[in-house]
Amino acid sequence: MIAGMLGLESLGIYRIAMYMGIISEIPSRSLFAIAQPIAAEAIKNNDIPALSKLLKSVSINLMLISSAIFLLLYINVDNIFEIIPNGQRYENGKWVMVFIALAGVINITFTFSLNVLQLSKYYMYYLPFLLLLSTCGILGNKLLIPYLDINGAALAKVITYCVFGLLLTSFVYYKLKIHPLTWNHLKLLILILTAIILHHLLPVLSVPLLDGLYRTIIIAFFGIIAVYKLKISPDANNIADKFLKKNKSRQ
Repeated sequence: MIAGMLGLESLGIYRIAMYMGIISEIPSRSLFAIAQPIAAEAIKNNDIPALSKLLKSVSINLMLISSAIFLLLYINVDNIFEIIPNGQRYENGKWVMVFIALAGVINITFTFSLNVLQLSKYYMYYLPFLLLLSTCGILGNKLLIPYLDINGAALAKVITYCVFGLLLTSFVYYKLKIHPLTWNHLKLLILILTAIILHHLLPVLSVPLLDGLYRTIIIAFFGIIAVYKLKISPDANNIADKFLKKNKSRQ
């Protein structure tokens, strides 16, 4: 649709930015591969409490990992396009990368519900939800590309995943009485917004590599401490506690 409405040059810029932004979705593949057999076993045994716990755990852990990747891209977006060859030519794709990364965070926060739906007795609704996803994407592109160019296509993806995630979550809750959301999701959302504000308050250095390095270190340090103290992910806290105990025992 971008090629047809805006031309091949815009498509080229969009694709380069998209490939950088889409890395926020990569963590979902390995975690889904681990969680899917556990979900299938819980569904087979009609163990709804176990399935609910798994859904919430997968959702918050994926949101945590993908949010870290999103923030890494967001705080370094200007530096990335300063460093890459012909960065000025591709600078129009800056917000494409940000929106695609954000869409990835939204997608993998909700999308394990689709896997659960596929494994359940309501599997026949899997295809209609995929068709809904495609339809929302097409309509979003049609409405936003004429006004926002390639940024419109990326923003359409964000909106599509928001609508899709909310409808999917509502349907799975209606049918199975489970949903992925907890108070930890809200804590993490507030933490992400706080990190973005902190990023904009930090002074800009003239050397892109140094600017990106010091921003990443400061925000990563702030984020790791906050995630641990707020107990956003019990699994992450367990790993951190084991690591700290090992270090103490060695000392």
